[in-house]
Amino acid sequence: MGKKSVLLFLLLSLCLMLSVTFDDVPFFVSGEPDTVVSNETELRNAIDNAQAGKSVVIALDRDITLTESTLTIPVNKDITLTSNKESELYKLIGTSYEEYGVIVGGSSVSTITVESNGALKLDGISVTHTHTRLGYVITVNENGKLILYNGLISSNIGGVYNIGAFLMQGGEISNNSAIDGGGVRNRGTFRMAGGEISGNSAGNDGGGVYNENTFEMSGGEISGNSGATGGGIYNWGGAVVGDDQYGGSFTLSGGLISGNTAWRGGGVGNYGIFIMNGGEISNNIATVNGGGVINGQIIAKANFEMSGGKILGNTAEKGGGVYNFFNSTASLSGTGVISNNNATNLGGGICTDGAFTLVEGKILDNYAYVGGGVYVGNGDTTLIGGRVSGNTAKEGKNVFNENGNLTISSEEIIEDTPTIDGVMIICAIVIVLVVCVVAVLLFRRHRKTAMLSK
Repeated sequence: MGKKSVLLFLLLSLCLMLSVTFDDVPFFVSGEPDTVVSNETELRNAIDNAQAGKSVVIALDRDITLTESTLTIPVNKDITLTSNKESELYKLIGTSYEEYGVIVGGSSVSTITVESNGALKLDGISVTHTHTRLGYVITVNENGKLILYNGLISSNIGGVYNIGAFLMQGGEISNNSAIDGGGVRNRGTFRMAGGEISGNSAGNDGGGVYNENTFEMSGGEISGNSGATGGGIYNWGGAVVGDDQYGGSFTLSGGLISGNTAWRGGGVGNYGIFIMNGGEISNNIATVNGGGVINGQIIAKANFEMSGGKILGNTAEKGGGVYNFFNSTASLSGTGVISNNNATNLGGGICTDGAFTLVEGKILDNYAYVGGGVYVGNGDTTLIGGRVSGNTAKEGKNVFNENGNLTISSEEIIEDTPTIDGVMIICAIVIVLVVCVVAVLLFRRHRKTAMLSK
């Protein structure tokens, strides 16, 4: 292991050790409330009077508007906010705005702030904010915990800003808007096992989620979000090791990323480490590159490893399913499938200018103008196993190699002979014909010479 790899391993290990985890948090169902509140004063008093270290359930009996300041979950307090009636989704509405009062991340507009070592559980209420300026509905400080079981986080501003630990098991984060990370901006640990992040937008990147640390998605849905890059998810911002730069870590093992839109990376904009072993990335749209996934950019080397799940039905100009940047690496193995994606220009399944390896898995039934299955613009592409078939294109329906180094271990991998520099197997046929003609002419000349010698 080289020095760069060792340094990267140590940095990522340190991030994991420092991250707040949910190992001690069971699946939660709120029971009888300890306190029922019907106005702001009662709510604040109930939180202030809650015993430190004890889980306290506070039920809202009606919608409550916060007129004084951000609602704070203090150190060592474990608070659950729920509705007093199962049929009602009562609202907690924040209205405060302090232009220069910074809590975290440059704003104090939050409806709720969870302090270090504090914990907040939401089960059956709606939390929102009325301001249209910078900020987030809920801010989770370092070592704080937020768990969303059921309910709604919706606002004119961002949804959740997390530098602690955020577990989403259900509920909905929708119709929020921020510069980066319209639904969630994560700088801590974010685990999504259920629920929905939808209809959010970012002026820059990460319409649904902007991740800068650790994000694990095993269930739920991220859909209908929009941003300049990474309409669904933008994965960025970690360690710089020597000449290599790596961003956050995103693992997709289940759930759905669908119907998101962006200029680049309709479903996922990856500029860090992205491991996909399950789940589905489908029906996303990118105007330029990477309808499903864009991997890397000029200032960010990235790594995308797909060993399971599906990337299907996505659309872009280049890389309908996946676009792999020149300084980045991507691989497909295991049971992963990239199918039915569309590129109006290059690479229906995959457009790669970097290093791409096909070990196992399938690239099927994609379409592009050039390179229906795989378009190799530059870099090293190695096809060791798997299957590339059923793709269509005007030129090079399964594999088209423009200017890269293409290595194919077995002819069984590709349904038809790949196009290389725009010239197909026809070139070989022409060469064979020329050789045959020359052989015939030489034979005739030899025969004529032999007859004259007699």
